[in-house]
Formats: sequence, C-alpha cells, structure tokens
Amino acid sequence: MTEKTETKIDRALLEMVRRRAAEEGRKEEEIIEEAVGRYLRDDGGEAERPWPRYPLFDSGDSTFAERVEDELVDFGVRYPIADQCS
Repeated sequence: MTEKTETKIDRALLEMVRRRAAEEGRKEEEIIEEAVGRYLRDDGGEAERPWPRYPLFDSGDSTFAERVEDELVDFGVRYPIADQCS
C-alpha cells in the first residue's frame, strides 16, 4: 500500500532523480521510493548486496593465478621507512 506524501528536496537531487527516471523510463516517485528503501535497509544491515562481477581485475598475465602465492609473499608486510629508523 502506498501513501501520497509531500516533502522538500534539494534541486540538484531532484534533477538527478529526473535524469535517472528519464534514462530508465520510470516515474520519479519510483526512483525516490527505491532510493529511500535502499538507504533504510542499508542502515539496518538488511539490504541484499550484489555479487561481484567476475573477473574482478585483469592482471594481463595469463599465468598469474598459478603464481599468486609467490606474488603475495610480502603482501601486508610493513617495512620501516629509512628516515624513521635513524
């Protein structure tokens, strides 16, 4: 069930809503309702998160997956900066 409501909104935001509605061929109210719903669900931790799209990155090296352990040996290791050691 929906209810009609009235509120004030920043002009820049309203223009973004109008642009998105036109791009998607939807009503402005649908865009606003979806945005508010997502915001409130995210705040409560209930929103569904989209799955990442694979591949996440392209190393440009077709053998990278075979060598990933070797490539990550020093990952996360912090080395002292020479200026801080003196």
